[in-house]
Amino acid sequence: SFPMGSERWDPICEKGLIKVPSYIFSCMSSSWLPVAALPAGRLNHCLAASADALFAVGGYTFPPPDYEASTLRYDPSANLWSYLAPMSTNRDSFGCGIVGDSLIAVGGESGNYPFTLSAVERLNISTNGSAWEAVANMYEARQGHSVAVVCARRIRTTVGLD
Repeated sequence: SFPMGSERWDPICEKGLIKVPSYIFSCMSSSWLPVAALPAGRLNHCLAASADALFAVGGYTFPPPDYEASTLRYDPSANLWSYLAPMSTNRDSFGCGIVGDSLIAVGGESGNYPFTLSAVERLNISTNGSAWEAVANMYEARQGHSVAVVCARRIRTTVGLD
């Protein structure tokens, strides 16, 4: 990585390498297909898929680091991203998954102290979610961890950083 302001850093951002197009892998053609790009480039966000949509949550835009709380829903039939309610907490380096009708965001890092989060929140995606709601926090704050949905009913997470 290059420090901000260095000769190597600024051209990377100016060339738009952070704002890359979006692609979806097609199992039928075994190839990557271009789809509508996210409205704004972001890093360290989380993706989760339901039966009929893809969700891009949080992350940050660069430079400078601007932590995101936004939630975007991709509709493959319309090839369109739309905004849903933002999370209550800006976060990156977090896990997310879909359990039932809930998109769940787990832990992560915030731009505000305390930086590492134990907070967990969910959004009802069956109603296109009007607001995220807090659910039980993790026992310890974590960032950079992985999350998996098990049997469509439970979220499991790895250790990550505290």
